[in-house]
Amino acid sequence: MIAAALADRSRWCREEALWLAPVTLIAALLLLLAQGMGMVFGLSALSMISLYGVKALRVLPTLLAIGIVIQLILAIRQDAGAPLAAFTRRVRQMATDPWMVAARLGPLLLMPAVFVGFSSLKMLMPRFIPFHLDDAFAAADRMLFFGHQPWKLTHALFGSIPASLFIDRLYSFWVLLLSVAIVGFALFAPRADRAPFFLAFTIAWLLLGVVGAWLLASAGPCYSAFVGAASAPEFAELVQKLHHLSQATDGRINAPGWQDVLWRAHATETYSFG
Repeated sequence: MIAAALADRSRWCREEALWLAPVTLIAALLLLLAQGMGMVFGLSALSMISLYGVKALRVLPTLLAIGIVIQLILAIRQDAGAPLAAFTRRVRQMATDPWMVAARLGPLLLMPAVFVGFSSLKMLMPRFIPFHLDDAFAAADRMLFFGHQPWKLTHALFGSIPASLFIDRLYSFWVLLLSVAIVGFALFAPRADRAPFFLAFTIAWLLLGVVGAWLLASAGPCYSAFVGAASAPEFAELVQKLHHLSQATDGRINAPGWQDVLWRAHATETYSFG
């Protein structure tokens, strides 16, 4: 019995390490690479971790409350006669096993490092690679939409103020979903779901967020005039529409404001949170 229990524990530890190790490696790689490259230009990626940590701590109580409610519901489904006892057993099991604690707290500690590394490397990118693919992407859009830029179609369908407000809010809603997903999978998901989620999550930020961004460097339609792209006139009306919508809603449409903030940060070589 004892030998079987030890064998099960050893297998459990190995299986947790199989995904924790590469996630830790990717987080360390992003952070150290950002720190090394940033030091040349006065950016300390390590000093930014506290900013991300403070942001995470602000939303953590709310997310924990949501998770506890979910665990209570699962406990009721597991043992309707004594749900509090079932809930207590689940929490005790999570809290008393060191590997289970590491598997749940590890991602919460590692994700700020992933985000700091990602954002720092994205901010540093124009120092090394110019925005050179805006015209190529604009040409690809024209080809895919039969000679027209796709924004004309979307604004024809969803160009009203209510629709634009909805899309604007939906565009930033992913930040909340990101936080919920990280905490939810870290603290409450079984290993069969937790491990592939965080592996795919960190690999995506590395390959798509950093490697993909550097290989396919482009500023985007709203900045095409600023970077001197030949396709800029095709998006001039789009930029005007967005600013008019923002003025008509007293600034409630956030996209133009964030565009200005990001461009000023780029133009003044300001490196900060977000």
